[in-house]
Amino acid sequence: MAMFDRRREHKQTFDESRTINVTIRESSNVGGHIEYRIEIWRSPEPEVRYSLTYRYSQFAHLNFALRSPHVTLPVLPPKKFFGNTDKSFVNDRKVALQNYMDELTKHPILRHHQALKNFCDPINYCANQLENGMMSVAAVLRSGGRLELGNTMHSIGWRYHKQYFHVCQVTPASTTDSTASVASGGAGSTATGDSVSTTGSASAVRGSSSSTTSNTSSPELTSAALAHTLHVAPPKASLLLWWCPYGVDSTMHLRDVHGTLTALVQCQHPYLATTLSSVATETGVCVTMPFYPQGSLRDLLYGARPDQSYIVKYNSNKSTSQSLACGISIRSAAVYGRQMLTALNFLHHKSVGHGHVHLGNVVVVEGVCRLGGAENLVLGLPHPLRFLFTYVKSLNSIQAIDVYCFGHMLYEMAMRRQLSTPTCEVFPADCPPLCRSVLESILSPEAGKNGMPTIDGLLTHPFFNEIPLHSHGRVSLHMSASVKQAVLTAHQTMLSRLLSDQKKVRLQKRIQKAEALIAQQSYRFTGRNKEANKKTGSKSAGATPPSSTITSPG
Repeated sequence: MAMFDRRREHKQTFDESRTINVTIRESSNVGGHIEYRIEIWRSPEPEVRYSLTYRYSQFAHLNFALRSPHVTLPVLPPKKFFGNTDKSFVNDRKVALQNYMDELTKHPILRHHQALKNFCDPINYCANQLENGMMSVAAVLRSGGRLELGNTMHSIGWRYHKQYFHVCQVTPASTTDSTASVASGGAGSTATGDSVSTTGSASAVRGSSSSTTSNTSSPELTSAALAHTLHVAPPKASLLLWWCPYGVDSTMHLRDVHGTLTALVQCQHPYLATTLSSVATETGVCVTMPFYPQGSLRDLLYGARPDQSYIVKYNSNKSTSQSLACGISIRSAAVYGRQMLTALNFLHHKSVGHGHVHLGNVVVVEGVCRLGGAENLVLGLPHPLRFLFTYVKSLNSIQAIDVYCFGHMLYEMAMRRQLSTPTCEVFPADCPPLCRSVLESILSPEAGKNGMPTIDGLLTHPFFNEIPLHSHGRVSLHMSASVKQAVLTAHQTMLSRLLSDQKKVRLQKRIQKAEALIAQQSYRFTGRNKEANKKTGSKSAGATPPSSTITSPG
């Protein structure tokens, strides 16, 4: 059993949620073509930089790849056939390209586009990793043989390395119950006795007692694939399977990942989404869940189909018009908020927490709101709003993070748009008083400095405590002491890195203030010298030239 105690070496080494900053440093004429050297770094680590060189045609190719319905792109400088190497033209185009990249990287939706990620970071975002994910899913399914892999759902989420598939549960071809080796608590064997056939974009995985696959075809399973029992699902029922490698905050042993996922699969709560199965390997986690045709709560808010790409579904131009027609009423927001707070309160009383609260992880089934996505914290994945966490000093616990994300979720339901800033100083005038009171207690600058309210405190707020709960099903979540300790350790690892990033952000703010003060004093000194020189009629001798003025970055 020593192989279960090893830590995984296969995990992401970068935070996908961090904001990408692009600066075009210089341009040069190489072989009659103008090349632009761009410098890229991720907030809040400006000292970690790398450079790439692109031509204008590659910027144009990026702009073409970003095109999609209902998406308004920033203006790309036009192409010029003659005189495109003139120094003045190159300088003007350089400025225009800089503005173009700034708008893309700061856009709340477009910054998650796969084409932009490939352009800015071709090493960490490459097609080979997506192919490896497909191979990992096929290997996991071969170990059980009870699922048939259907079409790939491309880019329905914001994570580049998280892949989604349509699957359905099928009856094994063999009458024996050999596939029951993936039962709960047991270790799945290596991929043997199964065959994989691929046709177009669909891959079928069926049990075959006559065919044999060598262990070398599935290296991710050689050190133990840990599987959990599938809940009984109707034959040929449409299911959703997703695969994702471990994130930058992942520190759990494979044994502890298995124990935590087992507890989440067996968890019962009326306001927690059902997970049918979970499989943990050394390279990532594969989770199967019911497929909801109506999509997530965010899909309902924006009137989008769940199989559309993330960019098309949640682009602001489309969401504004559609959310007005099929948005969520304040009463429904209060009902859903009460149900989600009840689910979060249950998890925190079990010392689990959630860490990934947002509308994309919420589904509504027969008027009942169910929260999912708790597996993301086990994988060590960052929250999509983590880049905002670094600006909120009071986010120093997993409960504070869940409450803060709940505030963003309530704001999105009430205002029908996402809040793109860490805090909100002025709320719209049409926001109801009780809803405004909740939002101010979470998203105001004072809450960001002094502390977040507790989940128990929010449940007693008049906006929620008057909402009756009609679902009173059985609740249970059983975890061993060792697994609980592993979960707490994972929380501390995530919080430690967040605290470090918060310190870096505060240091950058102090540096920017100092640079702005120096620039202001330098400007005043230059102005006084010019006035003195005018009076004496001589040229300024000690004035600081404008090019040496220090300005605040950004």
